[in-house]
Amino acid sequence: MKDKIFSQKTEKLVVAPQEMSRDERFKKYIGTQMQNFPQGEFESQLPGVRSINIFPPQPDASGEIDSLHIIISHSEKNYRDTLTLNKKGELIGKIKDLEITKDELYEEILRIAEITSGDDFESVGEDILPPGEWPVFGKKDETEEEKNIERSLPDPRRINFLRNHPDYLFGIRGLNSGFRGYYGFVFPGFILLENEAIGNAVYIFPFDKKIEVENNQKGEGAPTRIRNKYDRKMILDTYWKPIASLTKQESLGVGAVRVIHPPVDDKKWEEKMLEVIDSNLK
Repeated sequence: MKDKIFSQKTEKLVVAPQEMSRDERFKKYIGTQMQNFPQGEFESQLPGVRSINIFPPQPDASGEIDSLHIIISHSEKNYRDTLTLNKKGELIGKIKDLEITKDELYEEILRIAEITSGDDFESVGEDILPPGEWPVFGKKDETEEEKNIERSLPDPRRINFLRNHPDYLFGIRGLNSGFRGYYGFVFPGFILLENEAIGNAVYIFPFDKKIEVENNQKGEGAPTRIRNKYDRKMILDTYWKPIASLTKQESLGVGAVRVIHPPVDDKKWEEKMLEVIDSNLK
């Protein structure tokens, strides 16, 4: 039997149209939420760039944040460029020894921001799935598949893949989510915890009773999300608080399911994740 605890309409997760200007994209995905921008280190698609690290400086005396630090790590050598993106949308600093322009870097930053930002995430005051301490005998739980998976930089496509699933309701961002930490994804029958860093496992916490969203305006195949803060709080109080801050080992002890998946560039990852999600939605 399903719990009918929501009355608000859901809204489609809208991908930014390509015709938006650069200034409009900056304002929507960075400028209006610079204070809470999801900081982290992200894999880059730019030639010669291994990763881009985006994080805010210390707040000023008023507690405001009016810029972001942008650190570019080079692929071929241990060298970094440091730039600043201010609240006016100006990218300040120099790029050395790379065949990319500031405009190309700006586009890459916007691409990352479009994927990782958004009001579909609810912030919580706990770390999500902190590693904790595994006992010695727990080492046996690591499979050969886990040992052989190559660890690499965070890839925001993993997060975007889940955000665009038709049954995804809203996300959870913890205190540790930015730097290779876990994010939460609420579905009608479970909470799924995923990490951007390839090589980490997915953890699924099934519900005893599934959530039913009334007045669902979802079109066929169109992603939806719950935007109402009151509805989100009800879900977090009921389903998140009992598992908040559990370590990986503790999560397995309360019935969470751990799923190991191959790198995101392997299409089997998407197929496996879809199978996992669909099986838990039944």
